Amino acid sequence: MIELIGEPVQVPPPVDWDKLREQLGIRLPSDYMELCRKYPSLNVDDFLGIFHPIEDAEGENLVSWAEDILGAAEDLIEEFPTLDLVPFSLYPVAGGLFPWGVTDNSDHLFWRTEGDPDTWTVVVAGHSYDKGAWWEFNGSLTDFVTGLITRELVCPVLAPDFPSPDAKIEQCPLP
Repeated sequence: MIELIGEPVQVPPPVDWDKLREQLGIRLPSDYMELCRKYPSLNVDDFLGIFHPIEDAEGENLVSWAEDILGAAEDLIEEFPTLDLVPFSLYPVAGGLFPWGVTDNSDHLFWRTEGDPDTWTVVVAGHSYDKGAWWEFNGSLTDFVTGLITRELVCPVLAPDFPSPDAKIEQCPLP
């Protein structure tokens, strides 16, 4: 994936990975940590944003996004318990979903935190969270994004016109 992004436009501030691990209670995948060491926030084809641990200009980061997305998913489960809208457990339950990205359509991208972080799979939830709006990819975040950009992978939950034929990964400098 690094070959698709190019040289960094900004070297982001260093992330205190030990502090983040303590705060979250989990170690994050190595490929994600490498992206965050090398690049600021990333946006795929002006549609899919990848959260960064360092706050962006709006004051949001991986932790704040995770709190919002997990909180909203928990609210859905509580409000509509018989609909089974979330077919996976949510973090902090062992093996639960932890968000790493969002699309402009409010689709959510998660890691399934089962086992070694470097073997976590990617789970995509369509914005409606309806049955059939969930899809799991047996690979890493970088494998997933690379597959989308190179069109070797099609995610049935995401917009059918994503990515565009001339898709690129844009770097979004941090403050």
